[in-house]
Amino acid sequence: YQRRVHGGNSFATLSALRHPVAPVQFLDLRANRIERFPPSFRLLTTLVYLSLAGNPLDALPGFVLRNLQLTELELDNTPLSADALVSVAQLPSLQKLLFAGVGVFEIPEAALEGFVKCALRALNLRQTKLQSFPSTFGQVTTLAYLNVVYNSLTALPSSFANLQSLQAINLGQNKLSDVNVLAQLKSLRWVALYHNSLGYLPQLPHVLFLCTWRCCQSEDPPSYGKFEPVPSMPQNWIYEKIILDRHLHSYCT
Repeated sequence: YQRRVHGGNSFATLSALRHPVAPVQFLDLRANRIERFPPSFRLLTTLVYLSLAGNPLDALPGFVLRNLQLTELELDNTPLSADALVSVAQLPSLQKLLFAGVGVFEIPEAALEGFVKCALRALNLRQTKLQSFPSTFGQVTTLAYLNVVYNSLTALPSSFANLQSLQAINLGQNKLSDVNVLAQLKSLRWVALYHNSLGYLPQLPHVLFLCTWRCCQSEDPPSYGKFEPVPSMPQNWIYEKIILDRHLHSYCT
């Protein structure tokens, strides 16, 4: 299998990739000038990782995507919309979706249905102008990692209690005043709540790492490193201090 990296170029089309000399499994095309997803892309049936982050994409045709076996897709900082989430949700094997910096505002119900079918494990909706979660968001019970930092969320739906596979969540830089539902998540180990409207913190008996202020440069949980207890919090609540792993492999496998 080929691993092809063409990021940071000026490609406007993908004609050169229509007939790869060997099956392509990893394809990084971030920061190019690609505006359209070509129909010929459906021939890349061996592709499992694709990054089109930072391209001026205007749409994602569902009939192309549903023929692919992608497990990881990066569409950060593209001019797509929430409609693209519906197309992406047609990927039958999708495990990890990075959609940061896209104007989502809300998550369509059709997208949630697709995430349930593909058993999505990781979702990054950082800085997507997200204002609320659908009341049925808790149906995505396979979700292990969720990043919704830098949005305008004011509440978490009660269905969050169904996210019993969730291990890490970043809710920083929102407008939340109540996160009590997180106490019901028995798999949750890492939580970021900095810069919200919280008047108090609920007891989170299963959480091992809690960040209530911007205590680190990374927005993702660590998979290794050194940690230091916060004296003013219960002993099992500690914050990250030194080393971070931004790739989150331990949360997506």
